[in-house]
Amino acid sequence: MVILTIVFSIILSYYLITQFLKWDIKKVKNYKGEDIPTSGGIVFIIVQYLMNIILYTFIKEKLFIIINLFGILAIGIIGLIDDVFGQKNIKGFKGHFFCFLRGNLTTGFLKAIMGFFVSFFISYTKNGHDLKELIIDIFFICLSINAVNILDMRPGRACKFYIFLCLIGLLKLFFMKNYNIIMTIFPILFSVIVFLSFDLKEKVMMGDTGANVLGLNLGILFSWILSSKYKIIILFFLLFLNIFAEKFSISKILDYIGVRKIWKKGPVS
Repeated sequence: MVILTIVFSIILSYYLITQFLKWDIKKVKNYKGEDIPTSGGIVFIIVQYLMNIILYTFIKEKLFIIINLFGILAIGIIGLIDDVFGQKNIKGFKGHFFCFLRGNLTTGFLKAIMGFFVSFFISYTKNGHDLKELIIDIFFICLSINAVNILDMRPGRACKFYIFLCLIGLLKLFFMKNYNIIMTIFPILFSVIVFLSFDLKEKVMMGDTGANVLGLNLGILFSWILSSKYKIIILFFLLFLNIFAEKFSISKILDYIGVRKIWKKGPVS
């Protein structure tokens, strides 16, 4: 079952990406000023859905599958709306919030509101009336959604960040002997691995459609396997990261300190 899940996820991802590139997809300028198809992250949603619907009949962790698929679809749709109709001249939550106060509902503000309510639904379904865990998980998942998006400014960064953290989470699940959840994560993980080669070649961008889905997926995964103590520590880091990104360009900082040599090839913009 494990081998079949991995093989089918890889084949399906490669097929969908190559077909996606043939469609008349909206293009946006990358850091080099080149027009690149965006919203490629829709592939993650399709692969995760198709494979997990099949896995649902075989594994015991059905609640995790339901929560994960609901969140991925909801966040993926709002991310796609932002990719297609988003106001790219407005930056950061503060910018979208002040636009809302002036009577203009932006896709960015809508994405933030939807992210909160999706995080609430997932946390409530997972924790019930445990108020402490409910509050922690709401903000943990909500802030995780934007974490991958913050890094998605250069080819490969967001994919590598997700793969690295996902493998850590899967290792933790392995030691917990929770092989069922590992199986449910494999489709999106290997979809991202396949997508990475296209991302590095700058053939396609995952867009908010993909970045928000990956952030949500990590948020759900780590909210499931970590104790409250560790979630609170990471929560403060995520809060700092989101506030810091409002003021400064993390991509430019990473480029400046030389991390670009590890994460990507190519000139600094």
